[in-house]
Amino acid sequence: MNFEFHVAHIPCGSSHGSLKIETIVGIYNFLARKNNKYPRILCGDFNSPQKEITSGEVITWAQKIRKDGQVKLKKRKRGVRGDVWDTGERNIILGLAEYDLHDMFRWLNGYKSQEFSWLFRLKGKIVARRRFDHIFASKKLNPVTCRYIHSFREELLSDHSAIEATFKI
Repeated sequence: MNFEFHVAHIPCGSSHGSLKIETIVGIYNFLARKNNKYPRILCGDFNSPQKEITSGEVITWAQKIRKDGQVKLKKRKRGVRGDVWDTGERNIILGLAEYDLHDMFRWLNGYKSQEFSWLFRLKGKIVARRRFDHIFASKKLNPVTCRYIHSFREELLSDHSAIEATFKI
């Protein structure tokens, strides 16, 4: 079976500023097309989203989570309008499904599963767990499983856990 395969590494916004959102927008614009000749896979480190809630809500880096739990859109994020940044992240994380590139982990495991692929540590303590690594794929590939393999990170082979998907083609 023929298919398209794309790999991406999105730079983090904290050290690369607007380059992150420019990269995200470029990838989205390239892949946001219907009537594809072949099924497709897009995978990699997207450094997004900031958080996912079990209800299915996705919180982007253009949003601030207040101490009371309320989420508010920032006016600006690293020199980019907050709404532009927010839309860019959402287009990749959620919007590519419209073009048959579905988040395989969420498709197969739902939002109740709060997995992660990267840990933020401060003074030796885990401050946050983030699901930054993703596989987006066409349903035509018949996804069977999608999981994170933490041993890669735990054995210090990478600072990220690997993500693995299996398909029944």
